[in-house]
Amino acid sequence: MSKTEKSPRKRNPSTRKTVKSGGATLAQTIAECLRFNIENGRLQGGTILLKAELARFFNVSRIPVAQAIEDLVHAGLLRKRDTQGYVVLGGEAETKLETSHLDIPDHLVGRFDRQPSWERIYDQVETELLELMPYGRFQINESALTEYYAMNRGQTQQIITRLCERGIAEKLSQSQCNLLAYDEPFLRNRYELRALLEPFALEKASAHISKQEAQSALDYHKEVARHFPKTASEALPNLERTLHIDFIGRCTNPRILVALAGAQIPHATTTKMVLRVLGSNVEEPLLAEHIAILEPLAQGNSARAAAQLQKHLDSSCERSVRRLADFAALPKPALPPFLRAR
Repeated sequence: MSKTEKSPRKRNPSTRKTVKSGGATLAQTIAECLRFNIENGRLQGGTILLKAELARFFNVSRIPVAQAIEDLVHAGLLRKRDTQGYVVLGGEAETKLETSHLDIPDHLVGRFDRQPSWERIYDQVETELLELMPYGRFQINESALTEYYAMNRGQTQQIITRLCERGIAEKLSQSQCNLLAYDEPFLRNRYELRALLEPFALEKASAHISKQEAQSALDYHKEVARHFPKTASEALPNLERTLHIDFIGRCTNPRILVALAGAQIPHATTTKMVLRVLGSNVEEPLLAEHIAILEPLAQGNSARAAAQLQKHLDSSCERSVRRLADFAALPKPALPPFLRAR
């Protein structure tokens, strides 16, 4: 994706504050780019913006584009049309977008070029599929997936390959790809792999986790425990991320981390579903189990911490299996056009 030949005008300095340097999400980057074009007259009042058209221009999926548009609606720069799309405020007559008029300023170009385009889309696809897995057995329509995320066939094939590598989907033939069923065998297989790898990974990572960091995490867990379950919806994902992603992610064996990335897939999904089922009434034993892991870790006893982690994973597996019945009773969400029940 290249910029137009016209040099961008000097931006309003206040707009530079909309994205933190080096830490912006793709949606924030797209929002800043659109804001830049609006403020510099490249996107004039009355211009109609369509998500699919912008997704093709930025070579991303529609999801970050949708979030960027919502941010600009809240900022008072766009409004939703009565029919399809959004329109830039400030013009009397609506006009079609000419993407050749858009420009990506120099300080944003690198944010789009850090990853291959299919990798920028992949996380969005995986997130949507993981959230739908507990609701049934589905087949992925690759042509519809390509259209839905405004991709080309090459990008779709790269994404399907990654989904299969991560143990989320399986390619049965050239024309059939299924989303794996989120059932008891799926859960037990992955927890079995986690129980083999995570305790060992934690021991290897412990040399790179200071006692102060472990103590800080321990103090936070105890603080949450004092106010639980009121703090469940906010704290639960953070607690899980600290131990299972941030701390274990410091393991120095990259192959172990690659294997764990697929094995931990039920982890994020289960956490979201638990909160959806139980809400603020969640009763989650993981707090006490995490504390039992962090206490020896803060004392420098990594072997003891690893043994407690093993117990935690065994208990977590059984809880996840028992909750399958609760998940099955949830109202089924509307399926995106690229999935069909099988």
